[in-house]
Amino acid sequence: GPPPIPAPPPPPPLRAAGRVEVRGCWGAGAGGWRGCSSGAAEKPQADVKSEILDASLKHVHRWGWSQESLAAGARDLGYSPMMHGLCARGGIELVEHFRTKSHSEWLADLKQQNTENLDTTQKLELACKLRLLKQSPYMSSWPQALALQALPQNAPAAIAQLAHTADSAWMFAGDTSTDASWYSKRLMLGGVYVASEVYMLTDYSVDFEDTVNFLGRGLKEAELSGATANLAFQQLEIMLQQALQSMKDSRPK
Repeated sequence: GPPPIPAPPPPPPLRAAGRVEVRGCWGAGAGGWRGCSSGAAEKPQADVKSEILDASLKHVHRWGWSQESLAAGARDLGYSPMMHGLCARGGIELVEHFRTKSHSEWLADLKQQNTENLDTTQKLELACKLRLLKQSPYMSSWPQALALQALPQNAPAAIAQLAHTADSAWMFAGDTSTDASWYSKRLMLGGVYVASEVYMLTDYSVDFEDTVNFLGRGLKEAELSGATANLAFQQLEIMLQQALQSMKDSRPK
């Protein structure tokens, strides 16, 4: 008789479940998860994950930076709530997605700024202000986001993101240094930025005006004292310096 039909290969493993329902279908193709309601077209897993992360952001106000927000985002898109398993690290992946998305939007915003009449410190203040305000819609839940980023397994990525923020702000301000000051400038700004981010958690002024003033004072004080970073952030300084070194080494020579 005819040979037996071989069993289909198992789907890619997920921590949350062995198989995940996508738009009413079970299973996966070679290129990604298959969705029957869209004509059985396949989507790369990374694309589905990005869609879920985007859709989950509006649920942060209710559920925080959590698995529940991810499940709600998946449900909004017509996926099974179990698709939150694509984000195996949980809420921190939502925080990192928001950080990356905000950073890209911020870089686009910086290109639209007129800085002709601003000095270096004013340019840095403008850049940091615009970046801080990107997270203003989520301030009620931002303490949780900071707590997640502070966990040992998540801190290196958070520090690397801070290094990119400090570097981008200095580039916006026109910095072309190649000596040791390249590090000290970014360490200083990283310390001031983090202090301003923490200050912002308890700022209830209109448009976070108090945080902007705090940021401005911090930059002026650092400029006058020549400080490389606040003493309260010595551990941050070490990690930030490592991230800056790694980032600089990875650039084309």
